Amino acid sequence: MANNIENTLSIAGAKEHLTACKNQLGKDFSIAVDTNTTLTYTNPILALGNIIVPEEGTYADRDWKEDNWGTYSEVTRSDQGNIDSLVVEIPIIIEEKIGLIKYLFHSKNGEPLDSILNLSKQYPNLAFTLESIDLDNGQSGAEYTIQNGSIDKERIITFMDYETGTITYAQ
Repeated sequence: MANNIENTLSIAGAKEHLTACKNQLGKDFSIAVDTNTTLTYTNPILALGNIIVPEEGTYADRDWKEDNWGTYSEVTRSDQGNIDSLVVEIPIIIEEKIGLIKYLFHSKNGEPLDSILNLSKQYPNLAFTLESIDLDNGQSGAEYTIQNGSIDKERIITFMDYETGTITYAQ
């Protein structure tokens, strides 16, 4: 199973829809993990918990996260440290211009495809492209073009050359 996944999420569309989506992904939130632990996320840039908020009592449930997020760990760190997230790098915006915003983030043991499918349902006027590269498995992966909760196109990535930025797709 994939362990260390590098994800690039591109979101394209009208400025007002992009702004609303960016604000949702980056809003502050808190989640009660159990009766003794609450995790707080301040300025997360991108958090899966801002796409689908775990129901009370499900945040620590690995199956719930895999079913709803596509990965069993949040992709950003909480203010309390790396309690839930197994990811060391925090998400960053790598490009932002009129009509486009691009995020770079890491996930563990799975691509966050389910999260992005759910996010695309919330913003049906935006087009999403998720590129997920398995850094532990020969830098292979997949690229998904998503709109309104559906995968419009899927391409298998056989290799990503980080020196040149060249991606090789399966035929």
